[in-house]
Amino acid sequence: MSGTVNVARDLWDDPTFKDSEMSQREAWIWMIAEASWKDRDRRVGAHEVALKRGQFAASTRFMAGAFMWSEARVRRYLDMLENRRMIRRETDAGVTVVTICNYDNYQNKPSSGDADATQQPTHQRRTSDANENKGEIREEYIGGGGGARAREAGPASLANPTDPTLRERILAACGVDPSGLTGHGGRMIGKAPEMAEITSRMAARNLTDAEVLQVVRETMLAKREPGPPSSLRFFLDPLDRYAAARDAPVPQLSPATPRPSSRQPTIAEMTAMIRGTYPAGAPQ
Repeated sequence: MSGTVNVARDLWDDPTFKDSEMSQREAWIWMIAEASWKDRDRRVGAHEVALKRGQFAASTRFMAGAFMWSEARVRRYLDMLENRRMIRRETDAGVTVVTICNYDNYQNKPSSGDADATQQPTHQRRTSDANENKGEIREEYIGGGGGARAREAGPASLANPTDPTLRERILAACGVDPSGLTGHGGRMIGKAPEMAEITSRMAARNLTDAEVLQVVRETMLAKREPGPPSSLRFFLDPLDRYAAARDAPVPQLSPATPRPSSRQPTIAEMTAMIRGTYPAGAPQ
């Protein structure tokens, strides 16, 4: 059997399929899907990198989490692919780029000109554009990977590269490092779809970063099972309960009813109220 088929890049985030250890073939398909289908600039950590068509940026640790392998196994796999001339690897300024050899055999090459690019099938454009957006989020935390040419990002592209992102602060509150790996070669939390749901909930509920982080910390303290959750979606219901308690109308009091303290409850007190452990003496 010969020829090629189109595979949507968001296949790896489809909730229909249970996450499990990838085979070597699945890892290869993942790498092809991860590669950029056009030249573009992307930020990786503190660097802005120029990706060529057929290149992607990913650290060994990131791929270990995606494949559910050990980092040593990923290195052996990449060595094998490079020996077979299926990929090339380059490192510049601490950023590693993987180039898929003969990439045009796997992804149709668009003709020159903007008009030709708009003639791609609608589904192909949609999945490609989704991968572009996902890459912008992911490359903030993969720590490695990028393009053959890496350069320090200037103020116009990155105001302060040392500031942690909201995702990194949430993971820190969960006791997880910025890679999102919950164990050696284990599951990964904090993927782009999870963060998209968190930020969507923040917008819908008018939640600040500080409120989200406080709810995450309080929820982790109340969590019965040790260790981080399997997904950041674990915090969606607590965020809803917190926002509902925060926005609940204040009951009208009769003149004979003693007025409570005018002090507003703290975030910690409101979160404790949600958990049913409202501290004595706090304003209610």
